[in-house]
Amino acid sequence: MGIGMILDDLEMYEQQKPFRLVDYVKMSYFLNHFLYKAVLGNLLDVKSLNTNALFQSTHTLLMVLYRRDCRRSYTPDNHWLVKDLRMAAFFNDLEKGKKTTQVGK
Repeated sequence: MGIGMILDDLEMYEQQKPFRLVDYVKMSYFLNHFLYKAVLGNLLDVKSLNTNALFQSTHTLLMVLYRRDCRRSYTPDNHWLVKDLRMAAFFNDLEKGKKTTQVGK
């Protein structure tokens, strides 16, 4: 179970224990970019993501942090966008049916 799953809003936002909000921003940035690059770069086998412990644990924590931010924002604008995403290449891969563009569907 990720740390974000067991904290209530008081602990996370007001007391900022065990981490400060800025730490959650850094964690979510790292996890988002790590997972994006790991999948896109084929460092993780797309066919076995459902059974890959590294992917499952990092993705679960990332989604907990994302849902918290959606409910009560703690990140800057556009924080969740991966800026080095090349849209033309992404859409081209999507049209070709490349599995790395479809993770999370």
